[in-house]
Amino acid sequence: MKKLFLSTLLLLLTLSAFSQETYQVNTYYADLGGYVIKVYDKGAHGTVVAMQDQASGAWFWNAQTKASNPDNHDKAGQVVTGWRLPTFEELTLMHTVYKNGNAPQFNISEGSDQTESGNSYWSITAKQDGSIFMWDFADGAQFYAPKKARYNVRAVRDF
Repeated sequence: MKKLFLSTLLLLLTLSAFSQETYQVNTYYADLGGYVIKVYDKGAHGTVVAMQDQASGAWFWNAQTKASNPDNHDKAGQVVTGWRLPTFEELTLMHTVYKNGNAPQFNISEGSDQTESGNSYWSITAKQDGSIFMWDFADGAQFYAPKKARYNVRAVRDF
């Protein structure tokens, strides 16, 4: 009986060690700190976007600092680490989420003709000349901006 109990206990411990929660795209998870925009490994890993902007009108040179500062995140985003600027691909996924009307809410003024800041977000993707890929979420424009410009920051993190 003792051997059966120990074998069952060992089996349960082994199964629990290998079982992982699976996550779904287009879903908010507080334990991840945000909204899932990409998954792989059957939902065990992926990328999540923060639920609020980390800065408005930030220069590129301090955008990563703004993205990773816990004080710039909502309550769920403050308890996880690894926040960073999105890549071109991740910014594209964020724009798709926005256009589909899903959370997280982006601070967009439709029809705005604001230069800099207003509706555009920094990425980490740079051209050879050093300009940074941007996406204006209001009108869908994609462009490259100089690092000396000021735009919004919305962080992502891998899980």
